[in-house]
Amino acid sequence: MKNMSLLLIIVLVFSSFCKKEIQWTNAEQILTNRAWIQAQYLEDADGDGVFTDESSPCELDNTWVFDADESKSMTYNDIGELCAPDFGPLTISGFWDLRNNDQVLNVYLSNGATQDDFNVEIMNDSLLVLHLIDPDNPTAATRQKLVLQR
Repeated sequence: MKNMSLLLIIVLVFSSFCKKEIQWTNAEQILTNRAWIQAQYLEDADGDGVFTDESSPCELDNTWVFDADESKSMTYNDIGELCAPDFGPLTISGFWDLRNNDQVLNVYLSNGATQDDFNVEIMNDSLLVLHLIDPDNPTAATRQKLVLQR
């Protein structure tokens, strides 16, 4: 019995040093399981609730990759038809985080270009619709949407 107690204590001590597996939410699993391709950039220029597609053709093959790692790293890739052809393919690294019960996606692109919060309108295996939150007025009606597909 004494040996059993000692063995139990040793197992508990060693198990406390083991790295714990991250428990991802369903939304995090959907977000990170494959790359997303930008399908549309929608804008409501006059605030009337009617959105028009303002996508440039060069944006429609750009990818967003949200990595399933502890650091929640991500990359934005301008590939295919390039938006800035003089610079060649562009990859911007950054980080992501889902907040407020997976209803807000925070994206920080490390080149200093942006740190944005998006309300998640739709997230399923094939469609991700994000509404840009105005940092100066977070409760204002959405004026910009980003549509990503797989």
